[in-house]
Amino acid sequence: MDNAPRDAETEASSPQLARVLPELIETLQRLIEAQKRPSDDSTQSVSQRFQRGPQDLVGKALDEEFHGEQLKNIPKWGEVQTLSLKTIDEENDACIAKYEEFWKGREGTATEIETTNKVYQSAFERFQDLYHCLGWRENEDLTLNYDYLCKHRHFLTESIFAIEAYRMKRLPRLQEPTRASFEYSRLPRLLLILIRIESRQNMQNKCRRTTDDSTTNRDDNNEGMNASTILAVLIQVARTIDRVSWADGLNQMSLQELLRICYSHRVLEQPRSNDPERQYEHMQLLTDCLMALDFTHRFREIRPPLSRTFYFRYLEEPIHKILDMIIAHDQNSRGIDHFKQLRLQESASPTFIPEHFTIQYLQDFGNLEIEWTDCLDEHLKIYSGRNAIRIFAHPTFFYNCIDLFREGRDYVEPIFKELSLTYALLFRPSSKRKLNTLNKLIMVKNSSHGCVTFAGHETPHFYRARKYGEYENMAAENIDLDISRSPTKGLLDNFFRCSLPPSLQAAFNISQPTKMIQKTHSRDQHKTTQATMHQILALASCPEDIKFMVISLLQRDFGEFEAFQTFPYFGSRLRQLKTYLDTHQPRTWLQLWRDDRDIRAWWMFWTFVGFVCSIIPACIVVAILQTVYFARFHYMTV
Repeated sequence: MDNAPRDAETEASSPQLARVLPELIETLQRLIEAQKRPSDDSTQSVSQRFQRGPQDLVGKALDEEFHGEQLKNIPKWGEVQTLSLKTIDEENDACIAKYEEFWKGREGTATEIETTNKVYQSAFERFQDLYHCLGWRENEDLTLNYDYLCKHRHFLTESIFAIEAYRMKRLPRLQEPTRASFEYSRLPRLLLILIRIESRQNMQNKCRRTTDDSTTNRDDNNEGMNASTILAVLIQVARTIDRVSWADGLNQMSLQELLRICYSHRVLEQPRSNDPERQYEHMQLLTDCLMALDFTHRFREIRPPLSRTFYFRYLEEPIHKILDMIIAHDQNSRGIDHFKQLRLQESASPTFIPEHFTIQYLQDFGNLEIEWTDCLDEHLKIYSGRNAIRIFAHPTFFYNCIDLFREGRDYVEPIFKELSLTYALLFRPSSKRKLNTLNKLIMVKNSSHGCVTFAGHETPHFYRARKYGEYENMAAENIDLDISRSPTKGLLDNFFRCSLPPSLQAAFNISQPTKMIQKTHSRDQHKTTQATMHQILALASCPEDIKFMVISLLQRDFGEFEAFQTFPYFGSRLRQLKTYLDTHQPRTWLQLWRDDRDIRAWWMFWTFVGFVCSIIPACIVVAILQTVYFARFHYMTV
């Protein structure tokens, strides 16, 4: 009874609450009515919501198998003729011999070889910790281990990376001078590939684990893939993809052909024709290896839902079509993505100011975090939730010139060079004095009277500078770039503003990677670190990815304005970045100082601020003097 007057008083004293209550009651009534509707409507809405797109062939095959409409006629293969062990050994020996012959006389100094061997041994010994840094943290019992990685090391480096060395032979200025430096630089990417394979296999083996697995050697367990088989399949897939003939710009090999090669080389044991389950497992492993070797698209730790129906239906399709189907399914799926790409309109402006795309401007004015990515498709994209722009960390991936996905995309001309230009935009100096020093280096590099080298080797030419004729009057000068000394170190202020790429930090055991490398979210595979880029100066030699980014600064002397059409592949992302910067409003004094998009407004604002800042102290001084004068006058009169 005592609460009634109190409630009436509250309602009378809060007219806003009185207006909200009827609306709340009406909303509750609508919810109750919705629950009383027939279930057919809700079922229909759910089916419409999750209706597969016309290009989602992966999802359609999965739905058919889920509803019991499995492929009735499973293709029966004839027995694959296996090669003799002698023939297989001869092929392996020939591949290794070709690789060693390529580097004959260029193996490296004793110190370089020892350094490379030590970093590989250290990385393989720490593989479980590295897996927790860069892969899944929950798994403890891994398939791959130190012994098997050391055993297959030379076959892994030869099969996965030898094609890069062979194809860079036509660009000798880009090629590493020694085998030791080549393999040293490829360690971060090799570890990522192994971690990707481990993540997929670990998930599969975890589901199969039985109660007595603790007393069973996993490598002797016939129910799952052992480490030797996994690494042998990875080696065979990499070697086959790199060496097959190409037609119409794409690899036309089918998954069935690749599987037959694995059977013929005794890498996998061909199952019986009435054992489709075993064939299905083999095709899953081949797909895992193909996706682990590719760095153009995002690698997902959870295996794509490729059903038996899908595999047996598209087994004879070229590999690039199957991978395109997987990408189409990923784009159609509504998975949980905690940090989605920020959707922005592309700027209609034909040009942009290069100074606005430097790391310093993006950080100070754009308030963007700089994050490294292992996926080319994420390069220069802005991600909401973290307010971060991502940069591709593995430009040496382009050295293999392979695109498993699309036709009409050449990874040497022009995208390879265009990626170099994006690094030149991001890392170019911000101060006028350092820009003048950089322009001098560019002039020396492009003149016929001088030479710019990196660690004693001449830097490559991707583009001729615009004022090439003026360079012929320069005095001869030879400059060797050293990122630990001036003037090169001073030119890399924007480069050193970034953190270390997590894969590089983990591979070379810099600054406690197990503690420093963190996930952006508990359910997101992207990794970040606070370790500073300056710590690469302590490495025995500069990794090729870092070297590529540094040399990119010398590839083009940008003008006051640049055209977007210079970037046919990354131009759309640069246009979106310009839209982001154009719509961004400064919130701090530093951002106000960096906001020079409208130079007249900038001068008016800071002139006014300077005027006010000079007037106010003057007024204070005058007020103090007047106070002293009147106080003295009052004292004298008294």
